[in-house]
Amino acid sequence: MNKNLKIINITIWVIVIIFLIGILIYGVSNGVGRGGNFFSINLRNGATSVQKEEIIQLDKCDNINLDFSSDDIIISLTDDDNVKVVQKSGNKLSEDEKFTFSKDENTINIKSGNFKKVFNIFFFGSFDNKIELSIPKKYNKSLDIKTNSGNIEVMDNLNLDKFISYQSSGDFKCRKTITANDVNLKTSSGSIRPEDLVTKSYNLRTSSGDIVVGTLSGSGELEASSGSIKIDYKEMGDRLKAHTSSGDIKVNIPKGISFNFYAECSSGDISTDFDVSYSSKKKNRATAKLGNGPYKEINLSANSGDIKVYQK
Repeated sequence: MNKNLKIINITIWVIVIIFLIGILIYGVSNGVGRGGNFFSINLRNGATSVQKEEIIQLDKCDNINLDFSSDDIIISLTDDDNVKVVQKSGNKLSEDEKFTFSKDENTINIKSGNFKKVFNIFFFGSFDNKIELSIPKKYNKSLDIKTNSGNIEVMDNLNLDKFISYQSSGDFKCRKTITANDVNLKTSSGSIRPEDLVTKSYNLRTSSGDIVVGTLSGSGELEASSGSIKIDYKEMGDRLKAHTSSGDIKVNIPKGISFNFYAECSSGDISTDFDVSYSSKKKNRATAKLGNGPYKEINLSANSGDIKVYQK
């Protein structure tokens, strides 16, 4: 074999070995995902069975807090007077791995169990894990949900004072209507898709994913670092501020409202069905003032993407 070819082969194998050793060290020291499996395929929507079920007395609770590591969370309503929590998994969980709950004055805290980190470099099958939370229809206080890795889905109409959701990785979806004074939805990696949002104040943010709101009522801010924003206003509050780093912004606003408009896109086009004034030759900055007041404020910016605003 040619001497140069031997050297190339040895170099390649050294690189491969160093890479594999790095993977092993990382996996042993950190564990990855539930059970510490490094290479795993997430088998969501597989067969699951009930691992734990609890009925929690609502009493005079003003706050329901959920904090989970890697579970899909499903929210629904119940005619009962108390909170029901059901944990399902495609794997048999130990007692330590099952959720726990506590009551602190006016707050119910529901948390994930302690999952063991047993490193397995080639494990195919990260089992489906779900938390089903049923809250009484009469409950109208605060709901705060946090999951590091999992989807959140709202199945019924919610009527709350505050609704807060935080996900490190996962999608947020609501098939019905969320009505709340304050709504704060954030995911680091995933899309946010509420079908109908009725609120006084909202804040929706995703680092990687789209924000799509079927119908929106209220005032607030939206930000998608890597993704598009699409909203359809039913009733617009005093202010809308939306920003995308890489993605389009499309907004439908009600006809007949008075508003100040400002839009800017570094790389993209601005399109409206009302007259605007451009403050640059590239026509990438536009302003407008419509109606006789009081004026609502619309401020839209896209670093790389189009901006489209239409009256309906």
